[in-house]
Amino acid sequence: MIVITTTSAEAFDEETCSRFVQLSMNESIEQTRIILSQQRHQHSLSGVLEKAESEEIKRLHHHAQRMLKPLAVVNPFVEHLTYPSERLIHRREQRKYLSLINSIALLHQYQREIKTAKRGEIEIEYVEVELSDIALANELAEEILGKAMDELAPPVRGMFEAIREACKRRAEELKIKACDVQLTRREIRETTAWSDWQVRMYCQKLVEMEYLWAIQAVNGKPSVYQLASDAESEVQSLRGLTGVDELKTRLKDAAKEKAASR
Repeated sequence: MIVITTTSAEAFDEETCSRFVQLSMNESIEQTRIILSQQRHQHSLSGVLEKAESEEIKRLHHHAQRMLKPLAVVNPFVEHLTYPSERLIHRREQRKYLSLINSIALLHQYQREIKTAKRGEIEIEYVEVELSDIALANELAEEILGKAMDELAPPVRGMFEAIREACKRRAEELKIKACDVQLTRREIRETTAWSDWQVRMYCQKLVEMEYLWAIQAVNGKPSVYQLASDAESEVQSLRGLTGVDELKTRLKDAAKEKAASR
């Protein structure tokens, strides 16, 4: 079963997140400029023609999907694959990774030999995973499934990076440390061009996660925020996947061991 849902909330709880593949919207100013430019382009003659062409492409893809057979997928390399195991969430994340490999292989069924396996009265048709499927799955997994490694939701991470860059610039101007720079919500809004709602919600989350310190207002002065640390906040990447080159080496070693044991 496939479920697709959308939300404006900046984050789900971890239990819910582990059940989905998260895709987030790019909220940067540059991306907004690109979207606005594309919206204007859609009303030009070229844009109208492109829309008609896109409808034809959609129909072609729908027809291609209907041609796919419900074949089983067998991964002959699965015993040599690895996945990170440090966190409980990886139990579900690995299932997504393996399903991604299978999906890529299934989409190539017309370029693969369809094999048959039989056990008793049960007979199945299947295609096998190839190394190229794993290579593509690794590339996609690092970009998409890797987001599950970040303790900050993508929009909150974007807000933090924008604030950090603003603090760096202000620190250079004032000849002080970036973590000593204090910014009001208004200054953050003006620097990032994000809405008051976004700044309030995301800064609150960053304070809770101790990425920012919030200094409460006194004597009528506005509240300010400052970085909790000067250290660079690295997004933990998806480490531990077996690359294709490493996989080839393991297969060669396994073949040598098998030959030596005969």
